Amino acid sequence: MGTAQFRSKTKGLGSSVRIDSREDGISIYFICNTGLVDQFREIYPDTFNYIGNREIHFALDDDLHEDELSHCIAMALMYHANKKKKL
Repeated sequence: MGTAQFRSKTKGLGSSVRIDSREDGISIYFICNTGLVDQFREIYPDTFNYIGNREIHFALDDDLHEDELSHCIAMALMYHANKKKKL
């Protein structure tokens, strides 16, 4: 599997999300200076395996927790729009 990158069609709406396979599973990467992974940790402290400030890692036998993961990805893809609302 190669790297897949996702971003919103509307420029400036969100932050990109990258999914890549690793030898021991799959990781989803977020831009580190957004603080998104820290937000995910606050909302879902025990749901995912967080690595640093940019990655959620899934071992091959991990549960994906689809609803929670969908929420995290949506937060990333709407990052700039949501940030403007808070100002």
